[in-house]
Amino acid sequence: MRVWLLQISEPLPMDGPQVRLLRTAVLAERLLARGHEVVWWSGAFDHINKRHRVRRSVKVPLWDRGEVYLLASCGYRKNVSLWRIVDHFQVAREFAKLAPREPAPDIIVASLPSQDFCAAGAEYAAKRGIPLIVDLRDQWPDVFLELFPKWLRKVGRFLLRPFFAQTLRACRQAAGLVGVTPELLCWGLTYAGRVQSQRDRVFILGYQPRKYSESVLEEGKDFWDRHGVRAGSEDLTICFFGTMSQQFILEPVVETARILETEGISVRWILCGGGDALERLRYRAKALRSVFLPGWVDGIQIQSLMKRADVGLAPYPQTPNFYGAFPNKIGEYLSGGLPILSTLIGGVDELLERYQCGWNYEPTNVGGLASLVKQIIHQRDELSRMSMRAKKLFADYFDAEKIYPAYVEYIEEAAKIGRVHRQAA
Repeated sequence: MRVWLLQISEPLPMDGPQVRLLRTAVLAERLLARGHEVVWWSGAFDHINKRHRVRRSVKVPLWDRGEVYLLASCGYRKNVSLWRIVDHFQVAREFAKLAPREPAPDIIVASLPSQDFCAAGAEYAAKRGIPLIVDLRDQWPDVFLELFPKWLRKVGRFLLRPFFAQTLRACRQAAGLVGVTPELLCWGLTYAGRVQSQRDRVFILGYQPRKYSESVLEEGKDFWDRHGVRAGSEDLTICFFGTMSQQFILEPVVETARILETEGISVRWILCGGGDALERLRYRAKALRSVFLPGWVDGIQIQSLMKRADVGLAPYPQTPNFYGAFPNKIGEYLSGGLPILSTLIGGVDELLERYQCGWNYEPTNVGGLASLVKQIIHQRDELSRMSMRAKKLFADYFDAEKIYPAYVEYIEEAAKIGRVHRQAA
């Protein structure tokens, strides 16, 4: 079976040995292990590091058995920008130009976002009778409306009509919809104009920890030692990994650190990641001894830090797009045995409560977060037991070893049904 995966914003294996591989990479790895051919259509522009991998569209090896087709585009500096919209339009246009020149696949799995890339995949698939699976990750373009003041959102919806039409086209032409949460699946089915059937499934964002040798992990330990983040600290250590952008509510975290420092309460906040907001956060935290913003860190450094941390931080906005969400970060923290300080509601909060391995707080409530951190400090003896429960929650819900084999079987079945339909036609 020949499978095309359409996803432009995830890290690629070619990005380096320490890169954290996410949903599409794990799915590709599983498909290849089952003996299938895989072509991953991605962007030549690296969304994470904001750099061009190459300047023209080109195919490169995916490990030693598949291929990645890097699609040329202009790139962009900020995630929320007009240039990102232009970049994604160019990627979709390149796909529409180059895809007909390649051997046709048996099935296409297209990730939403981006909606224009999904629409291009849907158009290609419809012309050839190829089944399309839309993997729903985010509510694009609905989330764009959040950038408009409430009184301007009707105008925003009017201006974004082409984007809504692309999502509508992709969902309605899909042979099946996959949601990373039940809420996202329901959202996609609304666009598709139908109720859920056997061809629609939920496969959450399972996490697959990378395995590193002890000698490689020593490099990560040395990195944190050099920056004064040593193992065995008496201070409560709270860590965060992610992009410093509007996707995370980090300013109140810095203000919480300021309150606790003023009160003489020892906490280490290690907030890792690059992005548009990094320098602004560094400016706000420059007088704080307890906050360290190292910028982007690799997979080795992340694993090493999780062994030194007590708690993982998930400071998401409480918007409709994140209601019921299970982001990659949750599985990553749990895989390292970290209890989680989370703002997520509608799913993660219920699991953390059920397994007794985390806390929920309002993302902008600085006083509430400060009180919660004090409570955690007073219950530090409980953290080791919470760590064991966190690993149990990971094994039960977020382990890629359980999620992605089932996803691959689902893709195989959809391709088989599509083949039967084409032969009958």
